[in-house]
Parts: sequence; C-alpha cells; structure tokens
Amino acid sequence: MKQYIIQISLFITISLLCFSCENTDRTLLLKAEELIITQNKDSALLLLESIDFPEEMSERDYAKYCQLIVFAHKRNRIAIKDDTIIHHAVNYYKDKPSDQLEYLKSLLLLGNVYEEQDSILLAEKCFLEVHNLSKQVNDTMFYGLSAFELGGSHKYRGKYDKSIEWFGIATETFRKNESTIMQLRSMRQAADCYVLSGKPDTALTIYQDVLNQISDGRTKIKADVYKNIAITYKNTGHYQEALYFIRKSIETTPKGSPYPIQYIVLASIQEEMGRKDSSIYYNRLALKYAQKQNDLDVIYRAYEELLNDVYPETFDNYLLSRAISDSIYQKQKYESIKYQRLYNIEKIKQNNKELKIGRQRYVFLSLFIFICLITFYLFYLNTRNRKRAEFKQALDEQNNIILAIRDSVSQRLFFYKKMVRLSISPNKSKHKSFLTEYNKIMFEREGEFSHDWAITEELSNSIFDNYSIKIEKFSPDINESERKIIILMKLGFTVSEISSIFDKSIHTIYRHCSNIRKKMNIPKTESITDFFDKIL
Repeated sequence: MKQYIIQISLFITISLLCFSCENTDRTLLLKAEELIITQNKDSALLLLESIDFPEEMSERDYAKYCQLIVFAHKRNRIAIKDDTIIHHAVNYYKDKPSDQLEYLKSLLLLGNVYEEQDSILLAEKCFLEVHNLSKQVNDTMFYGLSAFELGGSHKYRGKYDKSIEWFGIATETFRKNESTIMQLRSMRQAADCYVLSGKPDTALTIYQDVLNQISDGRTKIKADVYKNIAITYKNTGHYQEALYFIRKSIETTPKGSPYPIQYIVLASIQEEMGRKDSSIYYNRLALKYAQKQNDLDVIYRAYEELLNDVYPETFDNYLLSRAISDSIYQKQKYESIKYQRLYNIEKIKQNNKELKIGRQRYVFLSLFIFICLITFYLFYLNTRNRKRAEFKQALDEQNNIILAIRDSVSQRLFFYKKMVRLSISPNKSKHKSFLTEYNKIMFEREGEFSHDWAITEELSNSIFDNYSIKIEKFSPDINESERKIIILMKLGFTVSEISSIFDKSIHTIYRHCSNIRKKMNIPKTESITDFFDKIL
C-alpha cells in the first residue's frame, strides 16, 4: 500500500513539474486573443507579435495564430499583402467539417488580403465562396459579412448598381440578425453608392433612415452621417443645406475629439460659396486638429488647399517636396514603429517570464503541500496499523485468557463430577477420608464432601454461558426440580446418578423427564439436552 501511494505521488510530482516548465503561454494567449482583439486592437497585435516561433505551435494553434494575426492587422488598418500566412489557415480548416466557421472566417480574411494586393477579382471569388457556403450551413452572420465585402469590392470597381444590391442583402441580413452596427454600416455604404451613381435623393433618404435608427449614445456615428449628408448636398449645389449639416456634424462630435475632415468639408463648402477667407480659416483649423491627431491624409489635403488658395505659384514645388518627405517620413515612421514594437515585445516577454516564475513558485508550493499531506497520510496509516496490531494482540491475549479460564473451569467441573459420583457411589465409605480432604482443600469446609447445588449451578453458568438463567427465561413452565434435572443432564450426569443426587427413585426422574418433554413438545427422537441447546 505504501509503495503504491509513493508511486502515485511521484507520478503527480513529475507531471506537475512538466506542466510548470511547459510553455503554455502561447496556447492560453490564443484563447484570450479573440476577446482582446475587438476591444484593444493595438495591444492584441503586440501580443501576437510577441509570440516567439509561432510555427513551432501545434498545427491547429498555428492555423488560429495565422487567422488572428491577419485579423489584428485589419483591425489596426495596417496593410498585410502577403497571403501566405492566411493561406495556411484556409488550407488547415478547409478539410475539417467541425471547423466550418473557422474556414469561413479565414476565407473572408484571405479576400481582405487580396484587396490589399489590388487583386479584386480574387477577393470577390473568396467573398462569393463564403457567401454560398454560409448559405448552405445557415450561418447568417457570415452570409451578411460576405455580402458586405462583395458590396465594397464592386464599389471599388465602380459597379455601383451591383454594389447597392449586395449592400441591400447585407442590410436585410443584419436586420434579421439584430446586428445594428453592421446594418447601419451597410445602409451608409449603399447611400454612398447612390451618391456616386448620381442618385442623391435616394442617398439622402437612406442617410435620414440611418439617423433615425442610431441611438443617442452613438454621437460619432451621427456626426459621420451628418458629414456624408453635407457632402451630398454640396455635390448637388445645395450649399446652405450642406453648411447646416456640416455644422451639425461638428456640434454632434464629442468634445475634445474633433474630426479634422469635417473642417476640410466645411472649408470646401465655403470655397464653393465664394467665401475664400472662411475657406482658408477652416483649412488652417483642419490642419491644426490633424497635426494634433497625426492624421496625415487630412494634413496633406489641408496643405494642398492652403497652398492652392494662398500661394498657387509654389503648389508645384510643394507637390515635389511632399513626394520626397513622404518617402522619408514613411521610412522614419516604419523604423519608429519597428523599434517601439520590439521594445513592447521585450517588455511583454519579461512580464511573461515573471508570470511563469510566479506560476512555478505556486506549483512548487502546491507540490510541497501535497508531499506534506502524503507524508502525514503515510504516518497516519502507519500509526493506525500499529494500533490495530496492538489491539489484535491484546484481543488474542484476552481470548487466550478466556480459553485458559474455561479450561480451568472445565477441569474444575471434571473433578467436581468425579467427587459427586464418589459421594453417591455404594463404596462411599472407602473414599471418606479423600472426600473430606477434597472438601477442605477446594471449598475450605470441614466434614465429608457431598453434592452442593449452588456449586453445580455456578459451574453450569460459567461453562455454558448462563445456562440456568436462560432455562428460566425461555422455559417459564419448567419447575425447579425439572430445571435442576436438565442442568445435571447437561453437565453429563446419568438418570441413575441424578436419582442418587436427589435421593429419588429412577421412576420419579423419568416422570420428570416425561413432563419436560410434554411441556416443551420435545420429539421422542431428540434428547432433552439437544433440544435445549437448540433453543437457548
């Protein structure tokens, strides 16, 4: 038993040690990454890039990693034009029916990568496959997402009617799914297509419908829709309405986080209305906010407008210097981001190392407690077994003493019966001196030994477990004389000897025996002593 417990404890110890030393951080990270990526996209990308040698993961974990790294780049609006990574996820999930949804997700991301490569037809092929497969498996979310992506790709190619059709499918799907954000995004995209296809009235109707469905708390989305309405009115020559809605967009924007593009649009409207000074003012305001937010697109656009309006002769020189500065800035930006990420990766690795050390301490503490418990249990087992052995030994000794006492009582009964038989024999006179000596030694009595009923009853009760008392209890119809006869017969006296002990005739003893049989319904084939042995 001890050896078995020690083997189990050693096995558990080794297993825990292996577990504590195993690098399980990557697998645990992948499980939590999907929850992090939607809320903290920057941190999610850093965490994924901090994983060392992801290709050493299990095939399943590496496929998940490839899927997540591409999704994190998409969420951070960082172009990833290499389709090798996402192809690995697509190929892994393709032949696994249990991972059908993961396959659809990977295929959707592959389409996004193809879009970054400007391979729009390949992207549409991926989106269309997701659309058809999701319809087969009855997954409405991927059905709507694929329709949304197909609408975007057709919009990029200038096929606005087809794009509107796909955005309509997406809108209806998300409405049934109660996915309000994606529904509103689809409606806005459809409205943008109507504007581009020369149908501003339809676009304005959709924009107004979007505004009616936006909850009060989503001020940024409202501000963006107001901006789109303003641009639509500007393109149709309704400058007053455009001015109203762009100002409403600025008012709706949360304080402290203005959109620089709003001031670009406002400046453009002012310029169309012939208010050049106001246009320059708002372009400068847009430039100020864009510089604070490091929004390069708005910065360049604002500079272009300002140079074109204020210093038109220097505009060509500006375009040349911008091309050079873009190249330098992009390189500096890449280097800065690269070293910042390397620093963050090293910091995360250090934190992971500290976490691993803490976990190992916890495991070793658990092992120490476990070993202490095993030791205590073994000590308890040893103590219990020792006490059991001592108790068994004491019990055996007690049984030996009881057996010895019984043997002693049996010997005493043997000699007592001999003396009784001598005292009632016809040659009693020959043994007179012996009987007198025995009576003196055994019972400390003077005179010749004779049968004593108290001693007889005591011996019967000692040897046969309260035999006399049991007869009284279980056979109340038996009288005193009959009870004594039964006891003497149990002790081994014959009918003749019993008649001599009681100084009665043998016929009288037989009559008592007959009465006993009648009272107790004892069969003739069964002896009286056997009957009482059976019932007592």
